[in-house]
Amino acid sequence: MHRPLDEARYLAQRQFGNQTLLAERSREMGSGHALEVIAQDARYAFRQLRRAPVLTLSTLGLVVRSNMYVQQLAATVVGGLGLIALILAAVGLYGVISYTMVHRTREIGIRMAIGAQRWDALRLILGQGLRLSGIGIAAGFAAGFAAGPLFASLIYGISPRDPLTFACVALLMLLVSLAASFLPGHRATRIDPLLAVRHE
Repeated sequence: MHRPLDEARYLAQRQFGNQTLLAERSREMGSGHALEVIAQDARYAFRQLRRAPVLTLSTLGLVVRSNMYVQQLAATVVGGLGLIALILAAVGLYGVISYTMVHRTREIGIRMAIGAQRWDALRLILGQGLRLSGIGIAAGFAAGFAAGPLFASLIYGISPRDPLTFACVALLMLLVSLAASFLPGHRATRIDPLLAVRHE
């Protein structure tokens, strides 16, 4: 306490606007009542100082949460839009595969009439769904890799071009495409070859 202070520049609050002061406690606060008592003590102490306006008192956790609100909201919105896009992709793929299967009913019936097994029909439909999803995944990877740095401010803890994230997204899309293609494929395995050959 008796050593001379280092050189420092006086910074008036008027120069920089609002300022935040942090008070550290040496023990955990057990309840909200304890926090209110500490807040009252702090208000009383600041009132003893002239021209020291203290507008709000809050915990460090509340300060952090309030400052991170915009980022958390943006992450929630982006995550919700991603989930909606995933559902739309699954529904769209299901519709395309179902439409294709209707137009290939005769072909599937002929294949089964000349000896193809039900698994062959299912594999045919699943393969078409995987090819379509593969094209979409490749296009999505290219767009995501190119646009990743633009969304770097919304991503925390990982790189915008993290390979593990890209691999997990690809695996998820493959699983979704398999699920979306399975129902039309399962219907294809139940086609009666005789009726399918007569189908126009």
